[in-house]
Amino acid sequence: MTIRSSFLIKRQPISIGSDATISDAIRVMAENNIGSLLVSETGKVVGIVTERDVIKGLSKGRKLNESIKTIATIGPLIYVYDDEGIDKVAKLMKDHFIRHVVVKNRSGEIMGVISIRDLLGEEKVLEALSAIPEQSWAGSD
Repeated sequence: MTIRSSFLIKRQPISIGSDATISDAIRVMAENNIGSLLVSETGKVVGIVTERDVIKGLSKGRKLNESIKTIATIGPLIYVYDDEGIDKVAKLMKDHFIRHVVVKNRSGEIMGVISIRDLLGEEKVLEALSAIPEQSWAGSD
């Protein structure tokens, strides 16, 4: 049984302007109980900032009033299409050492973000992932 990545999308993606501060990002993530925000500039998604980015940035001396651009991943996002299986999501997370993967439709519209918590929180997903033959994971750690 292949479970599509769209199965794990629970809400519309939430974004924050690239001119926002680290403090703004923390507030929006806390208010929405999420661990990542898409970063947008002039209506276009240009990156992602995660709670992990915030922790790393603050531990390196970044200040709460600094731009999120100082800690966010700006540039092409790692994504899957909404009709692709969750095995691809898991492999991308493993291969790129990330905890969030963007989900797009075939028209390129961002549908949501899947987190490692989303993968681990669904019994059906864990069952499907455990059924994947080991050789499918060849080349990954």
